[in-house]
Amino acid sequence: MRRPGLNDLRLDAYGSLAGLAEKITRKVTDVAESLQFHIDWEAMARS
Repeated sequence: MRRPGLNDLRLDAYGSLAGLAEKITRKVTDVAESLQFHIDWEAMARS
């Protein structure tokens, strides 16, 4: 049986793959206030 991956997630709950990348990142790590506006969520989503 195949394990679910990113493509199986309902992106409409996050608005986009970038929104999902941001949600996951913020859940697993603290993003410093001074850095939060410099993070390219779109680029993270493409990785």
